[in-house]
Amino acid sequence: MNNSTSSKLSPGFAWLFALLSLVVGAGLSFAFKGLGSKAMGGAYFASLVVGGFLATYMTRAKTGGAVLAFLTLAGGAAAAYYLVIAKLFSTVAEAAPTAGSAADVAATKAFEAVGNGIGIFVAVIVFFATFIPGTIGASVGSSVRGKTGMEAAGAMAKSLAA
Repeated sequence: MNNSTSSKLSPGFAWLFALLSLVVGAGLSFAFKGLGSKAMGGAYFASLVVGGFLATYMTRAKTGGAVLAFLTLAGGAAAAYYLVIAKLFSTVAEAAPTAGSAADVAATKAFEAVGNGIGIFVAVIVFFATFIPGTIGASVGSSVRGKTGMEAAGAMAKSLAA
């Protein structure tokens, strides 16, 4: 296999690898939900590491470009989780029967505030759970870029085991 820079994909493909790894990771997490949270998290993590690796190994993208792709993707995933959780709490609060008293209005606002807090908490976790594995993969992919397929796979396995 020709592993020269001219045979690599355009740097813009790093964004595609980042997006696909997030989608595949979410799909694998859903598929592994019966196996427990460790299997779900492991599948998500592994998908993002492989996506980060491919984003630099298979393209002409520099490490910083791939890291930027995963940073942007992590921010988007975190924002999406926050919005879903905050909207869920807001919808539940609005659907709850109230007598319209000041205490009911205050309780509804407090419930929505709790939803916002939980949404922020989950968003921070999702951000780091998406950004860190992608960055690890991008760094490893960049460091083994000049090696052939099996050498690169071996180097990636060694770096993840360390």
